[in-house]
This record gives sequence, structure tokens and C-alpha cells, in this order.
Amino acid sequence: MAFSEVERTIVQKGSGPGADAIGVTENHAAVIDGTTVSEPCDCCGDRAGILAVEAVLEVIDSLAADADLSGFLGTIAETFTRRTWELECRGRAWVASAAMYSASRREVWLIGDSAALVDGSHHQQRKRIDVVAAAFRSVVDRAALAGGATIEELRSDDIGRTAIRPLLTRQRNFRNDLSAGDLAWGALAPEPTPIELCRVVEIPPRTGGQDLVLASDGYPLLWNTLAESEAALAARIRSDPLMIGPEPETKGVEPAAASFDDRAYLRLRLTDSAARP
Repeated sequence: MAFSEVERTIVQKGSGPGADAIGVTENHAAVIDGTTVSEPCDCCGDRAGILAVEAVLEVIDSLAADADLSGFLGTIAETFTRRTWELECRGRAWVASAAMYSASRREVWLIGDSAALVDGSHHQQRKRIDVVAAAFRSVVDRAALAGGATIEELRSDDIGRTAIRPLLTRQRNFRNDLSAGDLAWGALAPEPTPIELCRVVEIPPRTGGQDLVLASDGYPLLWNTLAESEAALAARIRSDPLMIGPEPETKGVEPAAASFDDRAYLRLRLTDSAARP
């Protein structure tokens, strides 16, 4: 299934370096999100997520056209291990998520917190531990508001975020660990990623083509076009800058930030090669 790029964007939430990226080759397309960690890497500091994304882009650039998800995950683990060994780094904070399209396999791979929109059908991957943490943060901040705190005060000093920080720090203990049961979550990391913790969305061929959107979790609401997705995000931030309303997030919009998280959006047009003249 051939594809062409329609539109894309990468937007940082603030003035610091962002960890979202987009990689497109002849055979694959991906939106990659370097995970924010609560404890900086002992070697790479707060650049670990960015270095992880760079390693994923390296793999995608050389990935065989017919590679399956298992092969991709194995190559990622090998590349992360080699890169961190070269830096004499334990690599604990080298973590990334991805929404990736394989043209030859007609598949979308969702690994970690990511999303895809296939002809209006929404597919999202989100770890349960973040859902639990976000819900608790929401309760803490809403209780503070009920007690007289203001939204601006909580944007500057988010006591809900502080309350869940120990959980955010320790959630790495469940990463890529099937023995953790429903708390297990998958991510691209130096250790092997169980395929059971990823999601595969098959895309059947269709004459006339179809649209595919890949996005990072910086878009809580995903729509068919970039303009619609940006408008939905802006409306959510205006009405709920703390991001504690329906479907809460683990962090809100800080005073100097444009959003609660970095974001990346890629829309592709898929064409069934067998149907082309």
C-alpha cells in the first residue's frame, strides 16, 4: 500500500528541547515520543528521551521493507543497548513511544502512549498506570480548588503532580514486564518489548485511498486534519488548563508553556497500489 505525506507538525510545549519526532521513509512512517522521566539519566541527564528518539529514527531509516513488529522491536532493543553501552550509560531513562505505519504489511503499530486515526476510527494506546495517576492528580487538584486555591496557583505549583511523583518515578518497574499484569506497559527501551504490550491495527486495501493519522499523546483529541486537532486541543486548554477534567492528564499547562506536552501529528494518504492505473 503506497502512501504520501499530506501534513505534519511538531510543537514543543515550552522553550526547552522537545522529544517528539517524525520519521518517514519509502516503506515506513512514524511519530516518535521520547518519554519524560522523573529521574534524569545518570549519564545523559534530561537528554535521554531525545537520544532514544534519535536511535529509533536510525532504526527506521535502515529497516527492511517487510520487517514485522517483532523484528522492529528486536532491532530497537539491540540499538538502544549498543548506544547506551557506547556511552557507558545504564540506559534506564532511554524510553520512547511510537505510532508507526508499515506500508508493505498494511499495519499500524502502537507502542507505548500513542494514537492513530484510520478513516475516522480512533485507536489509542495508553498505559493503565497513567490513567490511575491522572485520576488521582485530578482529585487532589480539584480538592485544592474547592478549598480556595486558584487555577493559576496550581499551574505554578501543581500539588496534584507532586502527589503522584513517587508513582511516576516507580512506574518504570512495570515497563515491559508481563508479570505486572494489568499494570504492565510497553515501550521502546533497552530491554525487550513484549509484543503482547503493543497494538497492531490492520488496514485492509480500499480502492480510492484513505487517510491515516499518526500522533503522539500530546493530542488528547485526534481529528482527521491538523487544523481540527489543533482547534480541539486549544479548546481543551482554554476550558481546562490544569487538564483535570474528563480524561485527565498527569500534568497540566504550566504558566509559560503552550500546552501540557510536546506534540507531533502526521497525516498520510494511503493508496492501494493494486488499484492504481
